[in-house]
Amino acid sequence: MKKRVAWMVPVLLLAGCGGYIPSGRDVVNTHGEVKNHERLLDFISHSEKGVKDKLRVVSYTTEGDAMLQDLEFDGKLIKSRYDSTRDQYGDGDVTYASCKTIEMKEHEEELEYKLTMCGKDNSEMALLTISKK
Repeated sequence: MKKRVAWMVPVLLLAGCGGYIPSGRDVVNTHGEVKNHERLLDFISHSEKGVKDKLRVVSYTTEGDAMLQDLEFDGKLIKSRYDSTRDQYGDGDVTYASCKTIEMKEHEEELEYKLTMCGKDNSEMALLTISKK
C-alpha cells in the first residue's frame, strides 16, 4: 500500500499543474503572482540591445492548467509560440506571431506586458499581467 501511495503523489502533483513542471528559468504566472520577473526584464533588455535570447512564460488557468508562451528574439523580431493545448476548457490551439517590441504599461494595481507591432497589421498581443498587491 505504501508503494502505491508513493508513486501517486508525483502523478497528482503533475495533474494539479497542468502536466507541466516549469524550469528554474521560466517566468511563472500564477493568477497575477509572478516568479522570475527579472528574467522577463532581462529578455526585454536583450531585445532592445539586439542580443538574441529565448524565454518561456508559463501561465496557469483557474483550474491549474498550464499555458505556455515561448518567445525567441532572433536579433530583429520576437517570435511567439502560444500553446494552449494543456487547457482542458480552452481552444487547445497553438498560435504563432512575429512582433517587433514588448511594451510595459504601469497601472495603479498592476503591470501589463504586451507584444506590440505584431504581424502585417501591427496588432498587440497580451503577454503577462502582474499584480502589485
